Amino acid sequence: MRQVGIKEKLIRHAEVRFYYPLKKKIHASFHHKQHGVEAPEEGEVVWVNPRDISGHMFPDVWKELRRRTGFNGGALLGGNWDIENIHYMEFTKVDPYLSCHEHWIEGKDWSQTPLYQNYVEKLGRGEPCRFSSVSALRGRYEELDIIFSEVMAKNCMSSNKKDLVRVSVARDANLIWGPDGRHRVCMAICAGLDKMPAMLGFVHSDAINHLKGLRSR
Repeated sequence: MRQVGIKEKLIRHAEVRFYYPLKKKIHASFHHKQHGVEAPEEGEVVWVNPRDISGHMFPDVWKELRRRTGFNGGALLGGNWDIENIHYMEFTKVDPYLSCHEHWIEGKDWSQTPLYQNYVEKLGRGEPCRFSSVSALRGRYEELDIIFSEVMAKNCMSSNKKDLVRVSVARDANLIWGPDGRHRVCMAICAGLDKMPAMLGFVHSDAINHLKGLRSR
């Protein structure tokens, strides 16, 4: 097991040091150069309406797109990734939003919400879960309450880059969050915010003209 771990670390190091930079230069020359300053940039911050978010990108999809482009977000990319590999939904009609609304808007205790109860049940059955214990679960949701209180007090989401949700753009301008950050999207909606800062993810080549609107605060 130790040898496998060392091998994986060496591969990862090689990817970060050599593969991604080379792949990024090649991808940019073919897909970004023609658009000049209008092309997306890695690490670019955009402003989105949280209610416009309707898709979720899973971690394995993000990793695959990074391997294809060399970019850790902020890249133009054609193909059908926005159709075949994205889970679309009405964000405000599914969890975690429903449970967040019950707690932050309706005033229910977290323990009364479906999402929290589902985690407790999984932990009770010994199933794989985001949390190691009910105590860890409780602690995480207490942290979310603190963050939400700050959002309400300031009437805005944090613009610190480490706090930003990654948002990608589909060909039809649908917004896609992920891999992570779903609770922050819930916070923005529950707080009634029309705009929230986000880290630009991948942008479908057909959506290049929609970037201008996202760059406007």
